[in-house]
Amino acid sequence: MSLKNAVRLMTRVVGIAGIVLVSGCAVFAPEPRSIDPRDVPQQFELYGAVAPAPERWWTEFGSGELNALMDRILTGNLTIAEAYARLVQVEAAAVKAGALRWPELSASGGYTRSRQRVDLDSEMDGTTDSDRYSAGLSVTAYEIDLWGRVRSTHEAARLDAMVSVEDLRTAYLSVTAEAVSRWIELLVEREILHLLENQREANRQSLSLMEARFKLGQSSALDVYQQRQTVAGVEALIPGSRSRIRELQNEIAVLTGMPVGAVLDLEQDTLPEMIPVPDPGLPADILSRRPDVRRAGLALAAADWRVSAARADRLPALRLTASMSYGAEDLDRVFTNWIASLAAGLTGPVFDAGRRRAEVDRTRAVAEEKLAVYRATVLDAVLEVQNALIRRRAEAETVEAQMRQLEAARATYRESLDRYRKGTIEYLPVLTALTQSQSLERTLLRSRFSLFIEQINMYRALGGPLLETYRNNEISSTDLNQTQGEI
Repeated sequence: MSLKNAVRLMTRVVGIAGIVLVSGCAVFAPEPRSIDPRDVPQQFELYGAVAPAPERWWTEFGSGELNALMDRILTGNLTIAEAYARLVQVEAAAVKAGALRWPELSASGGYTRSRQRVDLDSEMDGTTDSDRYSAGLSVTAYEIDLWGRVRSTHEAARLDAMVSVEDLRTAYLSVTAEAVSRWIELLVEREILHLLENQREANRQSLSLMEARFKLGQSSALDVYQQRQTVAGVEALIPGSRSRIRELQNEIAVLTGMPVGAVLDLEQDTLPEMIPVPDPGLPADILSRRPDVRRAGLALAAADWRVSAARADRLPALRLTASMSYGAEDLDRVFTNWIASLAAGLTGPVFDAGRRRAEVDRTRAVAEEKLAVYRATVLDAVLEVQNALIRRRAEAETVEAQMRQLEAARATYRESLDRYRKGTIEYLPVLTALTQSQSLERTLLRSRFSLFIEQINMYRALGGPLLETYRNNEISSTDLNQTQGEI
């Protein structure tokens, strides 16, 4: 038999095994699951949303500095790199599990040269040399997947890889939201520091005027002491603000994967315009947008496939072993001398003290656990979006109210200062109005920061693909949506 014919024979063996595999692989498969519609409300409370959240939502701030910073974070952040490394590991495990669905064909070849000494006290005495050439093909212990055990194991491993994709998306969302929050806080802290320095300078000027009036007998020593106290109070806040700026710069450096103290060239010191409120859509939309919901659904699907694998493992397994070997003393005659073998073995459990049955019960319990986790994740996701909407509206109303309060405080300060200069009131009402006005200026900046944070939290709560900008993964979004639809 020639090598070509030998390969054809082995291909036929593999083909027969494949036909048996296809005919029997669908015996055990999980039943599709459906979600109780009571788990998801009909709609969110809408607040005049204008458009869906874009994938790179931070670009809505219109800051080139922020966009450049985010690009550095997406390529250098160690949390994302860690999640990506885990994804590669699980994908490799899925490939290994899928390889068991196909026969493993091995080839071998060899050459042996031997020398023999013969001493028979005759003319035939002497030394003889011989050569031996060999080649072979073999399929070892290939399991015909009669009940779908190997397929179920592969499907579970493939879904595990898709779970890791969602873990990477979750890390992406968390890191981007944290980075934008730190950057916004850095800008707010810089504005607060600038405000404190301006307030300190204004208070020092007022103190100089107060001391001059005191020398002229137009103000009391108490007025001077009170104004000095006001100056010292503002000065006491400046070191803390400067310290927080340095802390934020260090935190942002670590988010980029750089060491503490690295220079990031972040020079912007004014807050950007508020980004628009994204359209939350319908509550059911989060089933396809939120990575934590998708992760929980994929983990549930993987658990269901493991139940199928455990059930199939209780039945007999059919394994094939095939080999073909060649050998000759002359190289040109190697493929004329051959021997082929094909063996099939059927093994099945007779007594295992209930081990396989217990494994079925265990995997079913795991699936029920994953179902509960999935439903809880859906409810938590809807709750998070709903509360984000509520908090964002409340924070916006707080900022508007504080702006009105600040205008009233400034008017009070101007009126009291005018009366003080006319000698109709003492300095204490002026000082009280000044202190309140300056405190409200700082509080308003803090509230604006809180509004930015709630806006960021809203974009984070809505979820989204947000992975393609980091890595074009082989498991596409279409695959994820299709799998999610089957749950």
